[in-house]
Amino acid sequence: MILLPHMLLGAAIGSEIQNPVWAVILAFLSHYFLDLLPHAEYDPKKIKYVFLDFFSAILLIFFFSNNSPIIYLSAFCAIIPDGLTLLDMTFG
Repeated sequence: MILLPHMLLGAAIGSEIQNPVWAVILAFLSHYFLDLLPHAEYDPKKIKYVFLDFFSAILLIFFFSNNSPIIYLSAFCAIIPDGLTLLDMTFG
């Protein structure tokens, strides 16, 4: 559940794919591609690190992209699976 790489890959997809529908779909699927790689997970009880990670990604996207809405939408779609997992862990 490290959001930064997921969001940056989603933003990269959104900046390269001209069709917004495909950009969103590929950004969403990119999450599962990145999860194939070994990585650390956050402890959901330490929510401040999750927010720090999220806002770090937003800042990087803001400073290093042309800030089109599709880039932010793709970045958000790339972290939807983690959001769904968090909701499932929270509410069962």
